[in-house]
Amino acid sequence: MRYSRFINQIIKPKKIKNSVLLLGDYDVDETNKMLDELLPFLSSVNFTIGFKPHPAKEIKNESLYNFNITTETNQISNLIQKYQFFIVSNKSGSSLDLYYLNEKPIIYLAKNQLNNSPLSEVNNILQTSSKDEILDFFKKPVSNTENQKDQIFYIDKSFKRWNNFMSSISN
Repeated sequence: MRYSRFINQIIKPKKIKNSVLLLGDYDVDETNKMLDELLPFLSSVNFTIGFKPHPAKEIKNESLYNFNITTETNQISNLIQKYQFFIVSNKSGSSLDLYYLNEKPIIYLAKNQLNNSPLSEVNNILQTSSKDEILDFFKKPVSNTENQKDQIFYIDKSFKRWNNFMSSISN
């Protein structure tokens, strides 16, 4: 049901060239590792950087103040119109939002961590802890191919399965 609101959404992007949005995780330690690793690197390659913290967590990270970072509070469906690239931690469900909205998020894997990404089995999604691989991804032309949403999502506006489930537990 979470994604049904995106079914007929038409996005007309006005993306900032060489821009990247980092999306924070509910796990503050995971978010801080990602910020500490990636902000100096992204700043050194002259990218416009945005950061969207998890709405339920406050992030206090010195790196956010040491670099020219825009903190974003808008919904992801609005932010995809602004940013060219997206990096999310491997546990974040926001990768699903981006994928459903036809973006190809980069899944950042902290070193020595298991890959818990909900997109771990999806082709054409970069999942890495390597800054060189991220930079190579930035240099490639962005694919305009439609994401294979039916591999992951079951979207039915009538909520037939949901209604059947609710009926089964109310009896």
